[in-house]
Amino acid sequence: MPQDRKTYRSTRGGTLVIVAVSMVAIMSAMALAIDLGMLYKNRSDAQRSADAAALAGASAFLDAFGTDAVDPARNRAVEYLGRNSVGNDLIDTSTSVKTTTMGGGLLDSLPQAVVEVIPDEFKVRVEVRRADNETWFARVFGTTVMPVRARAAARATPAGAARCLKPFAIPDIWHDANGDLDGDHVWDMPVLQGNTEVGGEIWKFGDDPGDYYAQFDPTVLSPLPPQTGYGSTYRTDVEKDWGREIKMKVTDPSDVEQAQSGIFFPWSMPNEESTTECKFEAGGGETGAANYRSNICNCNTSPITLNTPYPIKTGNMVGPTHQGVKELIDMDKDAYWDPSYIDPETGHQGRIAYSGPSEYSDNPMGSPRVIKVAMYNPTQITKSGMQTIEFNNFAMFFIEEQKTLKDPVKGRFLFYVSGDDSPGATTGPLVRKIRLVE
Repeated sequence: MPQDRKTYRSTRGGTLVIVAVSMVAIMSAMALAIDLGMLYKNRSDAQRSADAAALAGASAFLDAFGTDAVDPARNRAVEYLGRNSVGNDLIDTSTSVKTTTMGGGLLDSLPQAVVEVIPDEFKVRVEVRRADNETWFARVFGTTVMPVRARAAARATPAGAARCLKPFAIPDIWHDANGDLDGDHVWDMPVLQGNTEVGGEIWKFGDDPGDYYAQFDPTVLSPLPPQTGYGSTYRTDVEKDWGREIKMKVTDPSDVEQAQSGIFFPWSMPNEESTTECKFEAGGGETGAANYRSNICNCNTSPITLNTPYPIKTGNMVGPTHQGVKELIDMDKDAYWDPSYIDPETGHQGRIAYSGPSEYSDNPMGSPRVIKVAMYNPTQITKSGMQTIEFNNFAMFFIEEQKTLKDPVKGRFLFYVSGDDSPGATTGPLVRKIRLVE
């Protein structure tokens, strides 16, 4: 019996040693798991921040091209970096060391990130570096901090389709050999003096052998003949046509900007009948009036593709146009165009401003009054009557007030818009989409 007690005490002592050693191993594993979990979370934070900053930076290539987009792309990427955190600390963007790279690009070294803008590739690359991620338990083994790093790149790539367009088809601008009387490449409209219109020009494409149209393509250097489309440098009175007032829908049959007799710029969109109805009651006395009106005040989600035939509407649609535009404007009624503002970043003159409170005042480009409109090669419309047209660009406009039924619908040209990869779409040089590529 004494021998049995001795054996028991010996076994009990060995068990305690095993438990103690096991507890150390278990605690070490738990400590390692906690530190690795923390590092994994911080790595995820860094990757999320890099992705967001790269996408934000690349968005600059949707409304600017080449070296014009470099500073906006850098600024947008840095702004998003400063909004994001790794762990519990915001990413430090307090200092900046900029270096010019090949092709007019930019490399910006920040305390905890690097932003690279590559204009030739419409790309922004971001690397987030956090070297001082404190450990909890690894410091027992002499490791107090561990680094995390994440990298992302986003690119604006050509696309050939867009959604939520409004049912207005606008002719792109051309060189008019005989209509441009003062040779400034600007279609000058009459000025109202009292009740009389004075001056102005009449442009008609094709009534002179010297008329021509050249679509704007920023990837073509020193094009011949010079590009005439909106957004190009053909006109010098407004930089890249930013803020230029353009008629999106004419209502007067005698308007000199009417492409041909009976062509007032509306067109028929696919799946019109499925678009949500406006608040106004149906009517208007014209075929398809309710659907056309709904496509103005709502979003038709059908993908509209470049180089695809779409039927134009020959009716004037005066009442439905005014109703749809009024409802659209009422969604953000205090917005207006301020022509006196000069953007310190881009140099653009004019911006969307507000005369009263609005949920869009912090993000005017998100206003429902910022709309997408299809543009077409003006050589297509050479006759009146029912016909189809193909679009070669989609542009973004800020829609202005249409005071009366007889007034044209006017908008301020902003830039060309992002698109998507709908099947069968032919890509265009000015319609782009943003995607992560690294």
